[in-house]
Amino acid sequence: MNRIIYTLIVIILFSSCEKNNHETYEIYNILYKGIGKPIELSPEDVRSYYRNHLLDESTITKEDSLKYAKEIIQYNNKGKIFAIGTMGFKKIDDLNESLPKRKNIPKDFELLYQKFQKEYRSTQEENIDITQIRKNRPQDTIILYHKSLIDNNETDFHNFYMLILFSKIVFNDQHDKAIVLISMNRSKLDGATGICFLKKENGYWKQEKYMGLFIS
Repeated sequence: MNRIIYTLIVIILFSSCEKNNHETYEIYNILYKGIGKPIELSPEDVRSYYRNHLLDESTITKEDSLKYAKEIIQYNNKGKIFAIGTMGFKKIDDLNESLPKRKNIPKDFELLYQKFQKEYRSTQEENIDITQIRKNRPQDTIILYHKSLIDNNETDFHNFYMLILFSKIVFNDQHDKAIVLISMNRSKLDGATGICFLKKENGYWKQEKYMGLFIS
């Protein structure tokens, strides 16, 4: 009898872990899809190109604009490398003072946010299984982030296009709401960190709200 009870407990715990793991990667994929999607060309992209190349916009001809727009499109169409990982404890501690006060949290997330404040610091340093992250485009590459990929003496990232870091995802008891911290950086001086609130509706997760914490 005891052996049967023990077996049932093991099965229940295993099933629960499998469910948590599946939902964790569903959320990672939803957030990555929004971050890693191709950039649509806009007039501001062209103006930004002029500024970055120290070009005087008033002297640009129609032919120049078409040429620069083509260069931007070609750059956007190239495969990008995305480095994905979990936030280290130092990153988590740095964020502690930036977390929003409870009064600014969506009403239906208030109870979960209290739980999140207690648990988000328990982010594991374990690796993300990048094979479970779905690429937005065939030409893109997803790699596992490691601090050795960044040169401490450089502000730019030379080994990848963007660095994406996640905190631990905290779920409510019903597993239909979740909160996670996310950091997105294209260099040490070009990044943003925020907190994401997600809901599960009709069996699918969707981002309900994003609150920026700071930009660099």
